[in-house]
Parts: sequence; structure tokens; C-alpha cells
Amino acid sequence: MKNVDERWKCAFALLSAAVILCVGSQILENAGGQRREEERIAVFQKLLSGKGEIHTEQIHGEENVKAAWSHPEGYVVETGVPGYVDEIVLWTAVDPDGHVTGLTVRRMNETYGLGGRALRDRMFLRQFLGTQGFAEVGTNVDALTGATVTSKAIAKAVNAASVYVTGADGLTEPTEWGNEDES
Repeated sequence: MKNVDERWKCAFALLSAAVILCVGSQILENAGGQRREEERIAVFQKLLSGKGEIHTEQIHGEENVKAAWSHPEGYVVETGVPGYVDEIVLWTAVDPDGHVTGLTVRRMNETYGLGGRALRDRMFLRQFLGTQGFAEVGTNVDALTGATVTSKAIAKAVNAASVYVTGADGLTEPTEWGNEDES
């Protein structure tokens, strides 16, 4: 009889631990989701320089556009394009006329010291402000030294955001590898 009681106690303890883990996991997931939402709103307000309600847009037509949100002052468009190492994900703020008003790199795994500099090189990123779907490395945008592929990928992502808002046909051709070495 003692063995049966011990087994029930052990089973009850395991069941209790499983319930606690499931509930704890759900609480942490909800807290993480709320924190991500708060961060997203803060970034949007910084990119769009104002308060106002943000609405999720239905994505249409542009293969590089992952998500889009509208705001009284414009849009924030999430784009993802292949870089030298992996996909580069940007959030680009665009006014209703398609002019880029802000951008932030959300995810990038480019080569450290080369393409990875795009995360913190404000002068490089500022070149895209005011463009309207026609940012082109070598024409009106200077590439990061040793990171031409990454630079072209970011230009493509910014152009895709502007084109998404205006519906115009910008420079959205595939990223070209060229002869530049980024290793």
C-alpha cells in the first residue's frame, strides 16, 4: 500500500510541475508579446515622429514586403531581402508620397566589420532619407567599403518600402553580386 501512495504522490508531483511549467510558459509568452508590441509602438512613434493610431495593412504585390502598418503621417514597411550572409530585415518609414522619412535595421547577420557595420553606421543609413524608391548604390548612395552586396540589399529593401506605398515601379531588381568581394 505504501508503494501505491508513493507512486500517486510522485505522479501528482509530476502533474503539478507540468501544469506550473505550462502556465509559467504562457505567462512569459504573453509578457514577451506585450513587450514586443510596446517596443514596436515606440519604434513606430520614433520613425513617424508623432502619435496616432497604427493600423496593420494587408500586404499586396511586393515580394520583399513582409508587413506594413499605416499611421496618420505615413507608413512603416517591414522588408526582407537577401544580403551577403542572410536575410536583412528593415523597418522603413515612408510618407504618403513615398519619401523615406526613417529606417531601422531590425535583423541582420552580415559579416562582422564589413556588412555588419550597416547596423551602426548612421551616415550610411541617412543617405536613404528623402529617397523615393530610387536609391541606387553607386548613383545616389555610397556603399559601405567592402560591403557592396549588403549596401545594395539595403537599398533594395528601402526601395521596396517606398514602392509599396506609392505603387510606382522603382529599382527593385534582384540584388546583384558583381565582382566585389565582401569576405
